[in-house]
Amino acid sequence: MQKFIIAVVMILVLTGPVSGAEKAFEALDKDKDGIISQQEYVDATAKTFNKLDKDGSGHLDKEELEALSEADRKDWLAEMDKNRDGRIDRNEFQEEALERFSTADADENRCLDSREWSKWQTQQRVSPLIQFSF
Repeated sequence: MQKFIIAVVMILVLTGPVSGAEKAFEALDKDKDGIISQQEYVDATAKTFNKLDKDGSGHLDKEELEALSEADRKDWLAEMDKNRDGRIDRNEFQEEALERFSTADADENRCLDSREWSKWQTQQRVSPLIQFSF
């Protein structure tokens, strides 16, 4: 019985991240064709940007980035704030989104199937670029 319980716990632990990746995949696949197109990903990240950009200024300033954890805030600024002005504008945000998409698109066909998506999600922590979009 103890071995059975351990096996069930291991299955739950191992499938937990996949289930989260699957839910994210389904949410991003707006037309339900079984792939996430580059446009679907860009649209989702644009939606995320708009939710974070509370004042509609076209950039995320220090106050708007407070919605993120301190670690994510620092990571975002380090990765996206290309001109180092202390904020992230819409273009910087979208450029980073396209770079992330390209990283995940292993076969370079400008869309992600569930296998590419799952592999990418298990290789990194879930991208906060899209967490607000669901």
